[in-house]
Amino acid sequence: MEVGIGEQSLSRLLLNVDNDVNAIENAQEVLTRLSSNQQLFEEVIEIIDDASINNKNKVCNTLAVLGFENEYYDMPIPLLQKSLEYDSRHKESLLNLSIILAQFGELELAIQYASQIEDKSEDVLEWLHKLGYNENLDSGDILSIEQNDVQFTGERLVINQEVKEKYNDILEEHLERYKLACRFVKGKDVLDAACGAGYGSKMLQQAGARLVFGVDISEESLQSAKKTYGSNNVDFAYGDVNSLKFENESFDIVVSFETVEHIENGANWIKESARVLKEDGIFLVSTPNRTITNPGLYFVEQPLNTHHKYEYTVTEFVGELTKEYDVLELYGQTFTSDHDLYYTQVMREARYLDTQFVPVQQYQAKKYELVSLSEVKDAQPLYVVAVCRKKRKTTQVPVEQPQRDSRNTEHTSAPPVVNKENLGLQASSFFNFGASSIIQLGAEIVRPEVISIGDHVTIRPDAWLNIAVNNFYGEPQIVIDDGCEIGKHFTVSVSNRAVIEKNVIIGPNVYISDCGHAYENIALPIMFQGVTSTTNEVIVGEGTWIGINSVIVGNVRIGKGCVIAANSFVNKDVPDFSVVAGNPAQIIKMFDTTSLSWVRVRGNEEIEEVLLNRKEHPLISICIPTYNRANDLDRCLESIFNQIGHHSLYEVFISNNDSPDHTEEVVMKYQNKYGNITYNKNSENIGAERNIVLTMERSKGKYMILHGDDDFFNPGILNKILQAIMNQKDCGLYFINVFNDDKEINIFEGMDQFLRETSIYSSFISSIIIPRKEFEKLAEPTKYIGSSFNHIYMQYSILENNSKFCIINDVSFSYAGNEPFEYNFGDVFIKSYLDIVSYFKDRGLSEQLIQDDKKKVLFEFLLPRFKNFHDKGMREFVSDFDSYFTEYYKDEPYYEQTYNFILQTQGKLQIDA
Repeated sequence: MEVGIGEQSLSRLLLNVDNDVNAIENAQEVLTRLSSNQQLFEEVIEIIDDASINNKNKVCNTLAVLGFENEYYDMPIPLLQKSLEYDSRHKESLLNLSIILAQFGELELAIQYASQIEDKSEDVLEWLHKLGYNENLDSGDILSIEQNDVQFTGERLVINQEVKEKYNDILEEHLERYKLACRFVKGKDVLDAACGAGYGSKMLQQAGARLVFGVDISEESLQSAKKTYGSNNVDFAYGDVNSLKFENESFDIVVSFETVEHIENGANWIKESARVLKEDGIFLVSTPNRTITNPGLYFVEQPLNTHHKYEYTVTEFVGELTKEYDVLELYGQTFTSDHDLYYTQVMREARYLDTQFVPVQQYQAKKYELVSLSEVKDAQPLYVVAVCRKKRKTTQVPVEQPQRDSRNTEHTSAPPVVNKENLGLQASSFFNFGASSIIQLGAEIVRPEVISIGDHVTIRPDAWLNIAVNNFYGEPQIVIDDGCEIGKHFTVSVSNRAVIEKNVIIGPNVYISDCGHAYENIALPIMFQGVTSTTNEVIVGEGTWIGINSVIVGNVRIGKGCVIAANSFVNKDVPDFSVVAGNPAQIIKMFDTTSLSWVRVRGNEEIEEVLLNRKEHPLISICIPTYNRANDLDRCLESIFNQIGHHSLYEVFISNNDSPDHTEEVVMKYQNKYGNITYNKNSENIGAERNIVLTMERSKGKYMILHGDDDFFNPGILNKILQAIMNQKDCGLYFINVFNDDKEINIFEGMDQFLRETSIYSSFISSIIIPRKEFEKLAEPTKYIGSSFNHIYMQYSILENNSKFCIINDVSFSYAGNEPFEYNFGDVFIKSYLDIVSYFKDRGLSEQLIQDDKKKVLFEFLLPRFKNFHDKGMREFVSDFDSYFTEYYKDEPYYEQTYNFILQTQGKLQIDA
């Protein structure tokens, strides 16, 4: 019986890839298993290592390329590095590794690997050209320029026929170092320190450097360099590397070959080189290896070469560099086998080891070629060449003891903090440092100028905010938004960007990073290998809680309102309102919009079911009927999405009533950015009231916020509405009272109380929130269509079925202030309002309360607005107001006096002097 591919073992799948038996399908199955269980990666490597796999390079490359194409970005580079362990010159592995590194923005490393390919076929040369590598340097162009006016001294190299014939090995060693530097200089400003006769500066210019400046202390060399190699973008000048005359951060690249050993204090030159380098600048430096040049000599003793002050071992050299630099790569030139070293033979003889045994050398290189020390065992280089990156600046945030209020008896002492009041100039060094925010004792802030701290943020002691890679393009790289509470020993380290949205709680010892450490080069300490990505982004959604000791790493978006359980390791996206736990973190609970409760989920099928429920039955629909107000709608939508973003519990339903303006373009702008918009366009204008009802019928939310297109939500109000709904799920109606800003949320019963609380202001559409189940109970939801106040009728009809309602006191909106021209003021605010309220007399509203409200509305609302509109010249809008007033108020005791006031305002009544 044939076993399906999904049931086969990893060994069988990898053997099938090795033997070209449905290789792609089998490789895809391996990757699928790895993506769900990364712990299998070591097992895969062990199987590939096994003798049963014949073409190990092919298997590694197949998995790596397919993994990269399927966006499994954590797998390809380790697989290709493993392939190079089997064959360090394997063309396909070097080329694929170069291509993938270039995609991650690591152009220097991409050039490095591609240039190691021995068979430089047309496709390889084309790829190198795309990377900006000048392969023509290998053709000997620089050798065609003769330099005979200065002498070769043994220390200063010149290029002429004598040197080519007698000292070719030395010449090739020097040229190889500059060829390495040429990989880094395209479009850069370069300092060639101790440039000598200038041939290296010329090579750097040929490789595409924007500007090359060579400095040396030999006037003879400089004169010859200017004459032979000087040009518009290659210049030479006197310069002592111990004290350069350049300003700080003047160059992108500093090259310094065979210089440091000539200086009385090499550490001073290394420090000076870092001073003139820009942030993240590259330093290429070489020196002889004392282990070979002066075996047995101590560092403090004079080398045999009298031109040298000191010489370093490899360990000493790296140690000196790491004071100012991260060492990215180490190369060696002109190797001597350990077998040939005198002290090796002495020690082997003393220990009775075989002195004739010669270990097989794994590296292959001509004498002068640079070889990565990661490839070398049992041999020592004559010269060491280091590629370094300038260490990022760190700012140890100073902390001061704030003045303690003598009236504060609750605390005996205040924690040391940084805040806007006592931070002084440090506050201005941040991209933003908000009001009432504090950073407590021991924080280390790296590059605060690209870090934004919101208002009312608390960061507790010993935090580390680290910019691992300078990737600033106008937006801050670390954002901690308003109201966040962050525990002790918090670390956030980014190569691109991390955003912690508002009101996030983070427990102690939490680590967040958008990248990891590269680790593939086994010969180089991981701390010098850089990062895995400079394009990832971590976003922690508003209102989330991250538990103690949690780790979040990679290109990760954690949704709003999530819980990250203690000790979790998160490396994948987490949907809104989810609980995750474990290593790797798994979703264990989610908020379900059908049951309005948190439900336990087991596996992808149940997760997808909850997500589908959210899409088909969102918690809230913001229902916006709109007509011919594109600019207002744009501002309205901006006020909404600034608060909810991609929030999966919300739907924004927009019904365009056949507007002739650019409404559709406005909607499309937001649809292209957010996935929680539903858009309807009526084929003809069906009237404002029917369009309101349509938004309610076609939207999907359990609760519907009716909203005018020219009203704009104030910040934070949508979250307050959500709180009110979730705390009082059984209300039949919710109403936002914009005339009371005490921020209270109150629960009431009955139509009479609703009339007392809302009166005529129940006409304000943007104040109304209706549960769908209550709307669906309405027998005649369109009974008062044509009155302009059908939505008032709907509210009282709902209270007839469910008398409990919620009043949210908050000045929640700003307004466009559009003048009303579509209706007659008296017809709507007298006739329609009183007709609808009277309809519910004895159906829940008392007659006396209706009478009281009728008078209140007249004197507090109708008359002031009538006069205002009339005085503003809006006489058509208030025409026949006296007639509507007479029809509905003629039996009231205050009728005659009020009627005279109306006539007087209209100019129909003359008053005697």
